[in-house]
Amino acid sequence: MDLFLTKRFASHAIAAGFLLLALLPGAATANDGLPSAVQDTSAACGAGNDSIIVTWIDIVAGVERHPFVAAGDGRVAAAKGALAEAGAISNPSFDAALGRATPLEGGESRPAREFEITFPLGWLTRRGHRVDAAGALLEAAAAERALARREAFEQLHELFWTLVFDQAHTAELETFSSQTNDLARLIGRRVEAGEARAAELSRFEIEADRAAIEVEEARADLSASRARLAAWLGIAQSERLTARGDLISSLEPPDTGLTAAPASSNHPLLSAGRARVRALQADVGAEKWSRIPELSLRGFSSLELDGRTYGGGISLDIPLFNWNGGGVARAEGALTVGRMQLEADSREIEAATHAALAACTQTYEAARRYRERILPRAERIAEVADRSFRLGEITLLEVIDARRTLGESKRDYLAFLLRARLEYGRLAILLGKDGVDL
Repeated sequence: MDLFLTKRFASHAIAAGFLLLALLPGAATANDGLPSAVQDTSAACGAGNDSIIVTWIDIVAGVERHPFVAAGDGRVAAAKGALAEAGAISNPSFDAALGRATPLEGGESRPAREFEITFPLGWLTRRGHRVDAAGALLEAAAAERALARREAFEQLHELFWTLVFDQAHTAELETFSSQTNDLARLIGRRVEAGEARAAELSRFEIEADRAAIEVEEARADLSASRARLAAWLGIAQSERLTARGDLISSLEPPDTGLTAAPASSNHPLLSAGRARVRALQADVGAEKWSRIPELSLRGFSSLELDGRTYGGGISLDIPLFNWNGGGVARAEGALTVGRMQLEADSREIEAATHAALAACTQTYEAARRYRERILPRAERIAEVADRSFRLGEITLLEVIDARRTLGESKRDYLAFLLRARLEYGRLAILLGKDGVDL
């Protein structure tokens, strides 16, 4: 009797094994790797006909409408106005006085008037320096506009590829959760038939609940990613937003001979800093020239009791108590601060470039190791577990552990692909490579 029950249980185990293989997707091969969600996440997240598909080309087009770039355009326009103001000629001033004059000896009063016009010439000593400073600030504003464009690219680059990752991550977790629920139902039927213990069902129910929580968390992250990208792109219905991108393509080993020189020479932050230093140098010159007394030309005409008077003259400030030493010291101090800030920014960009290059190398190697070593091994473990269960050599608990190892390996691989994509983007932006090829 015991032998008959043992054979009967073994036959049911084999049948359940075939049912398991029918419910679960076939054991992944090394060529399968990740689900198609990695190559086209728009399909993985269930993009339908009413979905709003966003590609990287749309992101590039959206950068020019980004508020950062629009603010940069405003700063450039303001700097152009400041340049025109700095080169403007000072306006003359006109004074007029009207009254009546009465002779001291008595007699009838008569109208009296006086007119005076003044042409200030003090601006001539500072105009060249002011124009130089305003021109340098215009260059700084243009560089800051380019910097704002890079910041917009970096922001949208991160939001776009994070959404691509969240779509693939959610699809992978939904697949795993579905498989876990199928296994739980299979164990439930075996418990009802007396072919499995109730403890196995409880174990799978816990596993199914854990998988459901992970799916809910991933869907919340996906919804938040959609909302963030939609907000910056000006899309009202964020729930319909779907990003179409390939996390794997164009990921190549970073150039080991790459240096920070291109970033240090072309980075708009440094271009703006150098322009501001030139503006501060011009300010120092303007403050020094301010020591020269200001000169004004005057012309006047007056009508008095005893006749009409015409004439001209000059007005000259006498630097008796103040030679503008404080203004020169202030300008020279600001120049020192500007030069040190430029040096600090240069070192910061150089360090950031080296860090980005190291991060690209590390994340690329990690993703490559997952793709070439970890994923194939996890797939083989899942294959062996499925085959061993079919032969009645292991329990379903070992099967689900093998499937979870494979699922976690795929999700870790996705995470490294996202990190690699973001680090590649940061390095490319540091080197001035933005746009379609980013």
